[in-house]
Amino acid sequence: MPDRAGEITRQVEAESDPAFARELSRFFQTGPGDYGEGDCFLGVRAGQLEAIARHHREVDLATVADLLASPFHEVRMVALRILRDRYRSARSDRERMEAYRFYEEHGDRVNSWDLVDISAPWIIGGEVLAGRRMGVVRRQARARDLWTRRRAVVATLGPVRQGVLEPALEVGQLVVEDHDDLIQKALGWVLREVGKRDRATLDRFLARHGARMGRTAVRYAIELHPEPERRRLLEATRDPV
Repeated sequence: MPDRAGEITRQVEAESDPAFARELSRFFQTGPGDYGEGDCFLGVRAGQLEAIARHHREVDLATVADLLASPFHEVRMVALRILRDRYRSARSDRERMEAYRFYEEHGDRVNSWDLVDISAPWIIGGEVLAGRRMGVVRRQARARDLWTRRRAVVATLGPVRQGVLEPALEVGQLVVEDHDDLIQKALGWVLREVGKRDRATLDRFLARHGARMGRTAVRYAIELHPEPERRRLLEATRDPV
């Protein structure tokens, strides 16, 4: 059988740019003790990765697993783009659940914020929209692992984009006091999207929980409010202690 994972990896490597790889390594904080410690970048841009993933979207899950095992960030990104599209194009719940279970089984390889963001809203979010996995998402929101928690938060973007806001509000309540910067940014992003669909719902959430949220999340959430309203909400949600 042909080594499809090897072929795809070689195609990714052929697009590498060492200078851009160094830039990415700094941006994703791969130094000792940083959140991306030890990750390896080839320096391939998102459009090139998307094209490679689209060309190989029919590969089997064994190939996707081999790609996810790669030390190279961009190869894992291709794998997740393939898996995301496999979930979205599935013709049955059985196929969707197979892709979802595979995703969770390999969750330790979804280990950077961009890898989470390219996959969780469609794969986990799709399951939530189908009325499945909300219990799993609640547990993930309380997990010790940073990337598991981010998956839980960002997954709710899928339902929000379809006008289903309650999962985002429920998960948001679970992480309002999680002050890891990458969770705060994710929470603020999700709440901003809620506000695009229903600003009154966002404002009620902030009135109830804003004082327990980090300033980063609040600022992200209210980016689209008029300036006077942003100032008012920042003051209203300030922790009185």
